[in-house]
Amino acid sequence: MADSIPVAADIPVQICYASPSESWVVDLKVPLKTTVAQAFELAGLSARFSQALSNGDVGVYGKKVPLDTVLNSHDRIEIYRPLTDLPQNIRRRRVEEIRAQKAERR
Repeated sequence: MADSIPVAADIPVQICYASPSESWVVDLKVPLKTTVAQAFELAGLSARFSQALSNGDVGVYGKKVPLDTVLNSHDRIEIYRPLTDLPQNIRRRRVEEIRAQKAERR
């Protein structure tokens, strides 16, 4: 019986993006040893997110990674947006609003 030679299979990955006005996920199959940058090329998203790519504002499952990171099966590539404000400032304002609402009810 002849030994079978393994054939390089494609692996499933996702590229996702979320903003206040839209969110989407692109499912694609990429060849083994595909990098993050190559996945964007294969999905046709390099031009749309050129600034995020040039700034390195991408990650896999919430962890920022370089563009030359090799993808694994079922990886989710995330495109990060710049912060509009610091998280502690947002929380502080939210607490102040809640306190003001409680004071109005008294």
